Amino acid sequence: MINLLKSLERFQQKAEKTLMFLSGFIILFLMFLITIDVTMRKLGNPLPGSVELVQILTVSIVFLGVAYVQKVKGHIFIEVATDKLPNKAKQGLDFIGYLIGLVICAIVTWQSGLAAWESIKIMEYATGIVHIPLWPAKVIIAIGMASLTTRMVWDILFYLFPVLKLEQTQLQQIEEGDEVWL
Repeated sequence: MINLLKSLERFQQKAEKTLMFLSGFIILFLMFLITIDVTMRKLGNPLPGSVELVQILTVSIVFLGVAYVQKVKGHIFIEVATDKLPNKAKQGLDFIGYLIGLVICAIVTWQSGLAAWESIKIMEYATGIVHIPLWPAKVIIAIGMASLTTRMVWDILFYLFPVLKLEQTQLQQIEEGDEVWL
């Protein structure tokens, strides 16, 4: 059973990294799109629909990377109130935070999934010069939130069963001494 859970967690990690890299590629695409749009605007011929596309893809950047940020504990923590507490109390508060976060993320995942499904059914588009579909962005929000909800479940499981936690090293030394991202 432990091996199955560790395999599932490895799959979750790979999915989170894939979503994070996809978010990075969207950032690169947006950089080129904005650069071309600004250049074309200076020449008097802006790209139609570029502003709407940038707005829609910006949502994707955030939601595709949110689960990975949770995995590496990159979200903001306010420790002013907990600095003086004993370690066990801090861990207890973290656990309560994970439970509350799980409930909130599950509700947001459920509702964003419903919104994405409705958007697909009606083939929702942004109004403007160019009709840009909105449903892909809504699907990406649902995928990102589902991934974050799953990560919250793993955080709770790691708290309850520390033996499940995989090696969380970010870098691995290879034979030549170079560092590579896992």
